[in-house]
Amino acid sequence: MRWLLACGLALVALPGCTSTSRNVWALGLPGTRTPFVVSTVDRRGDFLDVMLQGGGFDVRSFAPADGDCLQVLEPEARIEWLASGMQGRLERNGRVCDSAGIGSLLQWRNRGPRPRQVRQSVVPRAPAHYEVVFTDDQVALLRGRFPLAGLLGWAGGDDTIAVIPNSELCAPALERTTSSMQYFPAGRRVLTLVVSNGQCPIEGLIRPLSEAQPTEAASGAPEGPGPEAAQGGAADTR
Repeated sequence: MRWLLACGLALVALPGCTSTSRNVWALGLPGTRTPFVVSTVDRRGDFLDVMLQGGGFDVRSFAPADGDCLQVLEPEARIEWLASGMQGRLERNGRVCDSAGIGSLLQWRNRGPRPRQVRQSVVPRAPAHYEVVFTDDQVALLRGRFPLAGLLGWAGGDDTIAVIPNSELCAPALERTTSSMQYFPAGRRVLTLVVSNGQCPIEGLIRPLSEAQPTEAASGAPEGPGPEAAQGGAADTR
C-alpha cells in the first residue's frame, strides 16, 4: 500500500510505477486511485471525449461538458481516477467530475469477469434500435437500445449512447435505425454493429444526461440479450 501511495504522489514517474498503476486501474477496486495526465479533450455535443495517459497505458473516457468537468479535464492536467462504479470519478485540485461513459472497451472487457452465459467460441447477437443524435468529422453518437452492452457490465442498455467512427465503414449504420449488434468475448473486437461492408466498431458507451422517450421499437422490450443472443459463430480471436 505504501508503494501504491508513492506511485500516486510521483504520478507514475518512479521505476515500477508503470505496471503498478496499470494493475491498480485494472483491478477496479472501489476507492482505489490511479494517476493520469489528460492527453486530449474533444467536445462531442454535450460530452467531452477524453484520452487519459497513464504509466504506459491510455484510457479513453467520456464526461459531461459542464463546469466542473471542463475545469478538471484541461489538456495536460494531472488528475486522479477514483474507482467508483463502472465509470469512475475524475478528480483534480478538489474538484470532481463524474464520468459519463467509457471508451477503450477492450480494456474494460479484459478488466472485468467474463459473463458466465457466454462461451468464448460464441458471438452473441441482438438487434440494436437507435437514432443519430450527434455527428462530427470523427465520430457519431447513436442513442437507443443496445442490449448486449450488459455483457460488458454496462447498466442501462435500454437507453445508452453508443460512440462509433464517422467513417465509410460505419456509414450504413447511420442510414438506419436498427442494426444487428454483436459482442465478442475474445479478440480485438468487443461490440460491433453489423453493416453491409463489415463490422462497425462501437468505441464507447455513454450514459445520457436526460431520459429519452421510449421508441416504438424499444417499447416493452426487456433489457439484455434477446432471442438472437444465442446465435453467432466462432469468436474473432485476431
